[in-house]
Amino acid sequence: MAALQIINHLKGGIGNQLFQICFGHALAERLAARLTYDVGYFTADPYGRTSILSRLEPDAAIGVARLDAPGTYLLRDGVLHHHQDLLQLPADAQQLVLDGYWQTRDLIDPAAVAALRQRLRMQCAALDGTPAGTRIRSARYPTAIHLRGHDYAHMGVCRPEYYLACMDALVRQFPDSHFFVFSDQPNATRALFGQRYANLEFPATGDDLDDLYLMSLCRRFVISNSTYSWWAARLAEVDGASVIAPAEWVLQPDASSPCPAHWTLVPGVVQALQTDPSVQTLIGAFLAGRL
Repeated sequence: MAALQIINHLKGGIGNQLFQICFGHALAERLAARLTYDVGYFTADPYGRTSILSRLEPDAAIGVARLDAPGTYLLRDGVLHHHQDLLQLPADAQQLVLDGYWQTRDLIDPAAVAALRQRLRMQCAALDGTPAGTRIRSARYPTAIHLRGHDYAHMGVCRPEYYLACMDALVRQFPDSHFFVFSDQPNATRALFGQRYANLEFPATGDDLDDLYLMSLCRRFVISNSTYSWWAARLAEVDGASVIAPAEWVLQPDASSPCPAHWTLVPGVVQALQTDPSVQTLIGAFLAGRL
């Protein structure tokens, strides 16, 4: 009988894809299956995102997930709770289609993380010799700060005070801390930090995967509730990095955090999009002709 084929349906941003790739490899290893990817989602991604597969695994097999094919079964999030859970497949199973984000903490196989880190290093090794890469590697306490804001308010964003308080605490304990700030809103981030910290810079390559790699070179992290910075921190942790993260991940019912329990998890820092009643009153009065 031919080996089982796993078709990993990739979707979402870089962080989401890394979770899916990591889970797919771990499951294929356990089931002795052939791993194929379906990247068709990106032909109509509403945000214009693209697959990172061709960069991390240029020789990966590409296919199309068709659930109507004989012997094809679908595996969704929620069926497995740990990366070592047994998966009993029907006797006629020929293909297993994966459809999910696989961000549950216990679904993350450390061996798959290490292999993924190695593939990223091979892809981005040239960045080590760039000015930003050299400064990160030569800093005594290189600390990555990641702020996520763009189109993320519906999930909840971290309060600015969270970053400032963490950075102040790090400076008190490690006066030579050198902060490398990454953000999808660089102008707002520069305005937030201003001249507050002496050793502060904003490396940006113009490529999100390259920026993630630069971030992963740091040894300390203050991350947002974003899978993007989660992966930078997790990949760096292979070398013993320490991580500060928000305890709450997203403001949705029953949502769990992928953050390991040994990270420093700060509660109460993720906030929903809020309105200011005084502004509403002011605008209401203006529109009513009372100003």
